[in-house]
Amino acid sequence: AAKTNIAKTDAFIASKNKSGGILDSNSIRYSEKLEQEHYFAATFPNSVNQKSALSAIQLFATKNFSSKKLSTEIVNLNDSTYLSLVKTFVDKNAAKLFMIEAKNDKALQNIFADFGKSLFVISKTNMALLNRNKYLKDYMRFYMDNYQ
Repeated sequence: AAKTNIAKTDAFIASKNKSGGILDSNSIRYSEKLEQEHYFAATFPNSVNQKSALSAIQLFATKNFSSKKLSTEIVNLNDSTYLSLVKTFVDKNAAKLFMIEAKNDKALQNIFADFGKSLFVISKTNMALLNRNKYLKDYMRFYMDNYQ
């Protein structure tokens, strides 16, 4: 199902680009199958040093979730925003627990308060779609409807 959604999104984006059409973000459909692996994401403006943000989140993950064997990475979303991702959680609840703990961590609170625009969890399938279409606002609407 994930590969099908990604293929459909790629085909849709390609057809819009080829025909010179405007890519309407409302046309992107995120998967509502949320019982799968998830990631935690924090968005930052590109003005924030990527290594600093990532190392703070890595330190928190290592200190508080060492048994989970999590990894971190940066995903450049657009000219003004990047995501700091923590992966891979077995499900949305594990990712949400990480997010709650991260929000309550004193060291991360300063980073998130000063720079983090959005903190959210996202399924592996939907992260692939977001990474292709780059419409963060669209995903955040989906997130509010499906995770809150």
